[in-house]
Amino acid sequence: MRVLVFGAGVIGRIYAARLAATGHQVSILARGAKAEQLRESGITLQRGHTAAEAIYPAVLETPQEAGEFDVAFVAIRRDQVGDALADIATVRARIIVSLVNLPLGLAGFGAAVGSERFIPGFPGVAGSLDRKGTLHYLELAQQPTILGNVGGPAGGVEEVGGLLRSAGMKFRTAEDMATWMQSHAVFISAFESAIVATPGGVVSLAADRKATRNAVAAVREGLRALEARGTRAAPAAVRLIFLSLPLWFATAYWRRQLAGDLGRLGLEPHAVATRHTELTQLQDDVLQLMAGTPTPRLDALFNAAR
Repeated sequence: MRVLVFGAGVIGRIYAARLAATGHQVSILARGAKAEQLRESGITLQRGHTAAEAIYPAVLETPQEAGEFDVAFVAIRRDQVGDALADIATVRARIIVSLVNLPLGLAGFGAAVGSERFIPGFPGVAGSLDRKGTLHYLELAQQPTILGNVGGPAGGVEEVGGLLRSAGMKFRTAEDMATWMQSHAVFISAFESAIVATPGGVVSLAADRKATRNAVAAVREGLRALEARGTRAAPAAVRLIFLSLPLWFATAYWRRQLAGDLGRLGLEPHAVATRHTELTQLQDDVLQLMAGTPTPRLDALFNAAR
């Protein structure tokens, strides 16, 4: 298949390299120094102890030179959406999949690019670039790529799912993507705020039972605020760990997760890199979702991270 990846950050590079390595015709949209580096060195992925090998997708600098594609994945930060939306709308692809944190504005994004070809999604990978340019990453076992199972082209979710499966990437579907993203935004904004607000970062947070308990309690507070406003937390695993199980159990679970690859590769690099960009925007989105409902724990975490 002909695939375009709009965005050359960590997430975009992982999807571009995995799909290109499988034999799909992949182009990645990048500009300036990023475009030059990708043309020169390609994308080198390192997952655990597997051998790293450079992959060279085609590099484009404007949507206009992209031609036509079967699927376009949009992998940009939440705070970049406003400036990029007009360009995304010009992409000539049968299906456009967003891999963007959009707790607010999902319907507007779909309307701008064309709801008849839009599938809302969320990435199931994370990682960080080292000084040599190798991208160390992991696939999130707890949350593979999510695809919204409503709207879009007929058979589109199955087609995109098949594309991901061909690259060995797992996916799940969500019936209500807006609710899923709002729930996720509460979790990710609380935990990433806790990471950047803790001296020593994720290692220190995992070692501090009280601080981790506070982050878990802040997520619980936020999800309860969502539910008080008529939005049921999703998916079921999130409701279970944050709303049903005892606080001590959820705290112990998250201390283990933070101390492992999920904390080291899945949360901390993104939290640190986006502390004053996407994370701030997500905090504002969550506060807007909570408007009128007191959330003192979340407020305190957000303030500590700013």
